[in-house]
Amino acid sequence: SSGINAEYGDFERITINMKSFLALCLVATSFALEDVLRDVLKSPKATLKLYGEFKAGEHLNFRASEDRMRFRLFRANAELVAASNEEEEGSAVFDLNFFSAMTEDEKQQFLGLNVTGHDENPMYL
Repeated sequence: SSGINAEYGDFERITINMKSFLALCLVATSFALEDVLRDVLKSPKATLKLYGEFKAGEHLNFRASEDRMRFRLFRANAELVAASNEEEEGSAVFDLNFFSAMTEDEKQQFLGLNVTGHDENPMYL
């Protein structure tokens, strides 16, 4: 009986240590991702590469003059994402998304959009 209790105690300590280790890994990964974006933004070449990967992932293709404008929007939004992640200190995680290369007018078209197909909830007074 005492051997079983000792083994259970060892198992419990291992489980707690494993959970602590996993939590630490998640926090470290979150900080590492923030640092990666900040580091990418320090290098124009790396930022252009990230922008190219973003366009490929979003299936975007622009003429040269528009591409320069879209790159500036993308870079400004990437700076905002990096700054927001630094500010939040892990309470929220921000990332680049399909809005990252849109103008403000283009983003406005998505405000109030109900993609669920459900009617708005009625307001009760």
